[in-house]
Amino acid sequence: MKKTAKEKTTASPATVVQLGKWTYHGPHGSFENKIQPASLGGFRWSPDGKRFAILDSRIWVFQDSGKGFKYAWNVDAESTGPAEDQKLATRPSDAAFAAGGETLFVAQHGVNDQHDRAGVRQIAVETGAEVASFRLPGDYPERISVHPGGKLLGIVSGQYGTRPPETFLATLDGKKIPLGGRGSSIAFSPGGDRVAAVCDGDARVFDLVGNEVGSVASAEDIAGWLPDGRVVIDGCVLFDPGTGKEERFSRPDIAGRLKNFFVDPSGRYIGAAYAYPGRVVCWDLRGKVVRELPILPGKSETAAMVASDGRILVGDNWQSKVHVYPAT
Repeated sequence: MKKTAKEKTTASPATVVQLGKWTYHGPHGSFENKIQPASLGGFRWSPDGKRFAILDSRIWVFQDSGKGFKYAWNVDAESTGPAEDQKLATRPSDAAFAAGGETLFVAQHGVNDQHDRAGVRQIAVETGAEVASFRLPGDYPERISVHPGGKLLGIVSGQYGTRPPETFLATLDGKKIPLGGRGSSIAFSPGGDRVAAVCDGDARVFDLVGNEVGSVASAEDIAGWLPDGRVVIDGCVLFDPGTGKEERFSRPDIAGRLKNFFVDPSGRYIGAAYAYPGRVVCWDLRGKVVRELPILPGKSETAAMVASDGRILVGDNWQSKVHVYPAT
């Protein structure tokens, strides 16, 4: 039977992952928290689709057990001082899986005047054990992207005190390759030969030694790269850094507060998650809505991410759940 346009936008039933709660034990008592999958940076899928990481006050990792996703391990903040007067020293700020999915890179910034402890930790996904780390003294890393080869990181560092914001590449031993000033997002091209970053209000493209290549476009955010080498900026502009051409279309007018954009790895569509109410909408490269997922109940804050196989992960803070929708 031929599908109608309405049927094309109807989502298949999702697999629901109940996230649960955790208890914080501190010098002034203990209290219970829900795991909130959309409160900070949302999600990261592993490239093989076997795991996802939730960026909350900790990095929570859930793994496919063969019978659904189950909690596996977490990356906690680092603390300092004796137990009776323990204070946080670092807090996770972002995470990204290596291309092979075997490691998770976790960016962390310092707190409580421990800013020399900012840096990146490399975690083995099978065990949750730290295998390597390096410091970025005085920096305030907020966003991280991993090169497809796994040997280079893209980092957006925010301002702290008198230290200015910075966007840069970093080797795994902590050597920095400057790209620009204040940034908001950074992403390596699928082939790994270039990196796009929003620096000082513009989307710029660089080679891997920090030379700017191609044209510049005014932008607030980079959603990702398309397979044909164009960059999706601000969710409704297709920017070709080689020619400087910008193809704009009207983004669907969706009620709610925009939480995040994501780009289908096959390049078919762009998606976005909205909060209050929690909903996810996907549109093609002309701005036509091609998929809408059911609106989440309650006043939910929502984040979403698409896997390499097309599955969509939707987080629901209101119910502390993750909904895994199949590809279409």
